[in-house]
Amino acid sequence: MKSSKSQSNEKILLFGHLTSKLGDIIFDYANKIVLVSAFASLLKMEVLVGLSLLFIPIAAFSGNLIIGLIPYLLFSMTLAMYNINFMSYIQTSVDEAFQGRVFSVIFTFIMIFMPVGSFFFSAINVTKDIRSFYIPGAGIIIVAIVCLIINRYLNSNDDERKNEI
Repeated sequence: MKSSKSQSNEKILLFGHLTSKLGDIIFDYANKIVLVSAFASLLKMEVLVGLSLLFIPIAAFSGNLIIGLIPYLLFSMTLAMYNINFMSYIQTSVDEAFQGRVFSVIFTFIMIFMPVGSFFFSAINVTKDIRSFYIPGAGIIIVAIVCLIINRYLNSNDDERKNEI
């Protein structure tokens, strides 16, 4: 026999997964309407992914189930949109002859670093503490902002070189 607290936690997890999948579906259709291909726009979407992670602990402290599920919905929506646009960006930016190699390198890095990330975050995070979402959320935002700054700097140098010619 399961305790009522265990059943309550299972319901919360179920609602979290359902909300996450609903976010994936909504943004898959929204993505077909608003297809973003610029690299800077991808980085701005990445900031939204990080912000949605930061909102998870804030919403959890509200005590309301619906408010607590909204950040999961936002995270799934922004992550789905980012992933689709990232793959589209790679397909349009890379020569067809090299696309298979580029995708295999990307997925190889994903498969290598996923367990490394899991071990790293399980060592530094208390997994039962909802505030552990602050670390990856802030990390994603910081990396995206640094990349936006570097991208802006590189694009400004390209513009200056074009003006010189």
